[in-house]
Amino acid sequence: MAGPTPFGAPMKELFLIDEDFRNLNHGSFGTYPKAIQKVFRDYQHASEARPDVFRRYTQPKAIVAARTAIASLLHVPPEECVLVKNASTGINTVLRNLLPFTPRDVIIYFDTVYGAVERSLVALCESTALQHLRKVEYTFPLAHGEIVRRFRALVRQLRDEEHLNPKLAVFDTIVSMPGVRFPFEQLTRVAREEGVLSVIDAAHGVGQIPLDLSVLQPDFFTTNCHK
Repeated sequence: MAGPTPFGAPMKELFLIDEDFRNLNHGSFGTYPKAIQKVFRDYQHASEARPDVFRRYTQPKAIVAARTAIASLLHVPPEECVLVKNASTGINTVLRNLLPFTPRDVIIYFDTVYGAVERSLVALCESTALQHLRKVEYTFPLAHGEIVRRFRALVRQLRDEEHLNPKLAVFDTIVSMPGVRFPFEQLTRVAREEGVLSVIDAAHGVGQIPLDLSVLQPDFFTTNCHK
């Protein structure tokens, strides 16, 4: 580790390695504990050692095992779980499979939306018939009940006063910045009552808060397992 690298600098100097440093923020870039790293590299080795056998036999069984494990944690049937690269990919997959949108459709989202998700919504307006995005606006600190009230009020305003169709709402379990628990349970219930599809960005959900999708019953739910 102390020797020279192809870049001409010692490894420690190049990567700023500090043996006393303890990284507590493993959420941003998908890093993982050493025990998980070993399993990951074992799979890499198996894939490189016998690629054909791995992709035909080993990988499908591993995917079923992973889906079964996450299904048990979320209290849903394994066939309702699909593995994606990350939560943002999951959100994009859902949005692109709800096509076609009409000019009267509206997607509702919230002031503390994750930046990549907001840009995905803007891209939909640029590439489909969707013309309307509406943001539930607020400034923290704010009571959960007030967030839910503003959401329901916006849905009814769009439908009753502007004669538009609030088609779906995108919201978090835990906000990325700041790290605030969102009232996703109440929002899911209100969305169902108002006939709006719920698309939950639970990037920071699994492993941080209890999740029971059999009770929550969202329309779509995406999450990351490395948070």
